[in-house]
Amino acid sequence: TNNKPGAASTTAYGVYGNMIAGGYFDVPGGGIGAEHGYLYNQTTGTWATYDHPGAVVTHLEGITGAGRSGEYNMVADWVTVDGEVHAGVLHVDALGIPTWYEINIPGASLVSSNSAYGDTVVGIYLTPGSTTPNGYVATIAGIYNPIRNTGTLTSSADNSAALSGSIGDDIVNSGTVKVSGNGGVGMRGETYGVLTNTGTVTSSGIAGAAVDLHGLYGTFLNYGTLQTTIESDAVRSGLDASGTVIVNMGIIDGRIAATAGLDKRFENSGWLGVSGNGPSITHLFGGTFVQTSAGTLSLRVTPGSNDFFGITGVARLAGTLEVPFLTSTLSNSYTLLAATGGTTGGFETLTTPGLPTYVSAALAYSGTTVALNLTSQMARQAGLTANQSAVGGAVDLGFNSGILPNAATPGAAALNGLYSLSASQLPAVLKGLSGEAYASEQSVLIGDGIYGRQAVMDRLRQGAYAGQAGAMGALAYGGPAAMSFAGPEAAAQPAPTTALGALAYATKAPAVAPDPTTGSTTIWAQGFGGWTNLDGNGNASSVSESIGGIISGAD
Repeated sequence: TNNKPGAASTTAYGVYGNMIAGGYFDVPGGGIGAEHGYLYNQTTGTWATYDHPGAVVTHLEGITGAGRSGEYNMVADWVTVDGEVHAGVLHVDALGIPTWYEINIPGASLVSSNSAYGDTVVGIYLTPGSTTPNGYVATIAGIYNPIRNTGTLTSSADNSAALSGSIGDDIVNSGTVKVSGNGGVGMRGETYGVLTNTGTVTSSGIAGAAVDLHGLYGTFLNYGTLQTTIESDAVRSGLDASGTVIVNMGIIDGRIAATAGLDKRFENSGWLGVSGNGPSITHLFGGTFVQTSAGTLSLRVTPGSNDFFGITGVARLAGTLEVPFLTSTLSNSYTLLAATGGTTGGFETLTTPGLPTYVSAALAYSGTTVALNLTSQMARQAGLTANQSAVGGAVDLGFNSGILPNAATPGAAALNGLYSLSASQLPAVLKGLSGEAYASEQSVLIGDGIYGRQAVMDRLRQGAYAGQAGAMGALAYGGPAAMSFAGPEAAAQPAPTTALGALAYATKAPAVAPDPTTGSTTIWAQGFGGWTNLDGNGNASSVSESIGGIISGAD
C-alpha cells in the first residue's frame, strides 16, 4: 500500500523509477485545500507535498524524468478559488524546488494536461459550448534538460565514455561521437536513464562499444546511426542491466552483445546488421527480440561462414530478412537465427543480394531456429539448349544432393566455381562443358587433314610421273617446290614444260622433262591456307576457323 500518513485518502497516478506521484485528501479541517499533489520517494520513504500557489485543489496526473538525476516533470491540473480549472506541468529540480508551467490555449474554455515526455506535453481541451474534446501537443522550454551533444566529440582514451550519465540522467546526441580507445564507449547509460541518438556514434577500439547500457530500466532510442568495427560492439549491456529497452528506428551497423542482465526487450524497426566484407560475426541478445514490419535484419554469408543471431529468450519476427552473399562458394543451408524461447511470426520479405539468380532461396522455421536453404536451378534458366540444360541439370543434382558443397576435391571445387558466374555468363560455360564443341572440332580436323595428304600426294606424283608424255604428264605438274642437291650436272637438264601441252589432247602432247632430282637428296615445301565456317544448332557447336602454314619434307 501507499498511504500518506494523516491523509484521508491517497491516490497514485504515476511511477518513475523509485518515485511515485499522485494526490491525497487531508482530514477535514487540515491543509489549505481538498486535494494536494505529492511526490513519494520509495527509497528514502519521504513525502513531498506540492500545491500550486493560490489553488484549492492540486492534482498530479503522472511523472517522468526531467533529463537529469533527481529532476522530475509531473503533468498537473489545479483549481483556483474562483473555480477556474488550469493545466500545466510541475517541474521539480534536484533540490526539490518546484516550478509551475501553465498551458493556455487561446479560445479554450477548459484545458487538461494528461502526459509528458521530454519537453512535450499532450492533453485535451474544450471550446465554449462544445462537449467534444480536442487534442493538443505542446512544447515547453525549460522543463527537460538532458546531457546533450550537438557537435563532434572525439576520444581516444582507454576505458572511458565520451557521453556518460549517472542514475536518472538522460543523454541526447544529435551530433557525432567518435571513440577509438580500447574499452572506449560512445554513450553510457545508467539506471532510469534514456539515451537518444539522432546523430552518429562510431567505435573502433578493442572491447569498445557505441552504446553501453547499465542499471535498472535503462532505455536506448536510436533514430540515427551506430557504426563499429569488428573489435567493438554496437550495443552492449552490463551484468547490472535489468528491464532494459532498446528501440531501433535508424541504423545499427555492428555487433549486438546484450545477453547480460534480465528482462530486456529489443524492438527493431530500422536496419540491424553488419556492412562491409569483414569476417562473419555473432549477435547475442538476452530477452525478447521483436522485429516489426518496418524492420530489416541483415545477416551476411561470408567465405566459409555466416552471421548469426543468438537470442536467449523469445523472437517475434516480421519485416525483412536480408542475406547478402559475399562469396560464391555456397552451402545447401545456413542457420541464421536461434531463440531458446522459440520464434513466433515470420519474416515477410527475404532478399539475397549477391546470390546468383539461378539459385533459389527459402526460409525454414523449426520453432526455435530460422535457416536459409538454397536450391540450384541452372537447368531451369530460360534460353538454354538441350546440351546446356543437361549439363546444368547434372550440376544442380550434385549441389542439391550435397555432394558438391561437401566434397573436398578439385573437380567439386571447379564446379562450385560456376556459382560465381552471372546468369548471362552461365550459358556459354555450360556449352563449353557439354562436349558439343568436340563433335564440331572433329569435322574441322577431318577437313584440315586434306592439306597434309595433298602435299604428300603432290610430291609423290612429281616423282612418279616426271618425264611422262601426253595426258599422264599432267599428273606431275604442280606440287611442292623442290630443290635438288644432285650436283652441277643437274643444272644442265631442261626444266619441265607446262601442263597446257600435256592437256592438249587435239595434238600429241610433248613429253614432260624427267624429274631433275632423281637419284639425289631433295628438300621440298608447300604452303597452304583456308577458311571454314560450320553452322551449329542446339546439338552441335558452330565453328569459324582459319588455317595457314607450310608443309615441308626431304627425299
